[in-house]
Amino acid sequence: MPQAALLDAAEHHLRLENFRRDQVLEIRMQHPPVSEGLTLGGLLGEIASDKPTPGGGTVAALTGALAAALVAMVGRLTVGRKKYAAVQGAMGAAIAEAEALKAELAGLMRTDSAAFERVLFAMRMPQASPAEAEAREKAVLAATWEATRVPLATAEACARVGDWAARVAATGNRNAVSDAATAAALARAGVESALWNVEINLQNLPDGADKEDVRARIPQLMRQSEQALVEARKAFGEATERTA
Repeated sequence: MPQAALLDAAEHHLRLENFRRDQVLEIRMQHPPVSEGLTLGGLLGEIASDKPTPGGGTVAALTGALAAALVAMVGRLTVGRKKYAAVQGAMGAAIAEAEALKAELAGLMRTDSAAFERVLFAMRMPQASPAEAEAREKAVLAATWEATRVPLATAEACARVGDWAARVAATGNRNAVSDAATAAALARAGVESALWNVEINLQNLPDGADKEDVRARIPQLMRQSEQALVEARKAFGEATERTA
């Protein structure tokens, strides 16, 4: 008998609340959730699988986390070097902020997958009666809002990473300027990718002030991340010109 049929029957007859398929031990062992314990190969395999999660939102957060890690690296390659004595304090701040953003984005990787799974769960809720239909509608709305706010938080975090990448590209160790520029490029990609997830979820939300507030943030974050990338590119060009 197909496993899915067994789970459908159990969920219906036992009236399990907030049941998710990944709570079944065998399924969890086959497809472990995104966590710090998941290997790189395991994560890539999960992304490449036929499941909808982890998807673009998780990858956007991962991209931002990688960018933050590069910012921290450039900061550490600058701290303690006499040539850069004037920027020691700024590099220390860059390292601290980059580490915090890296941790935040790693958490958003997990949160994004969970948020989308809650949307899927809400959409599977029964709607045979008016009461069930109303409960389902409320659950879908709440889950969709969460699935919108999570990638928005990812985009905002990636934009902050881009700002720090531009700063360390301009004032950090010249030998690591390509790493700083890479961080800015990754951060820019993370912002745009996360915002695509925001926009697609906004389509399923009712019009209102909250929706307009979120929509207004999209061009602001795009401009912020693009400016950071422009500044990082400029710093890279200046550094390579001096060494040519």
